[in-house]
Amino acid sequence: GQERVCLFARQLTRQQNTNLITGSMNTIWDESYKAINIANAGIKYIPTISFVSQDQQKSLLAEAKFFRAYNYFYLVKTFGAIPLSTTPVETLEDNL
Repeated sequence: GQERVCLFARQLTRQQNTNLITGSMNTIWDESYKAINIANAGIKYIPTISFVSQDQQKSLLAEAKFFRAYNYFYLVKTFGAIPLSTTPVETLEDNL
């Protein structure tokens, strides 16, 4: 798939942590932000789903918020200060 993380922020992190970032660290960064983007999309669109009950929507929203928070926690523990995104990246222009 297309790279849909904040490229500028990732580049800054690479520059600041040149000696620390390895292939596995890039994977942690990329996969965490992919998961965060999926969670953000869920948080945005779950309330619009008409074929599930209100209780199911609440449960799904809680799960999406948990997974977003978990990934941010993991990123902060690994990298320190990181960019915070609470809206999904849906187009390439959203990265700019």
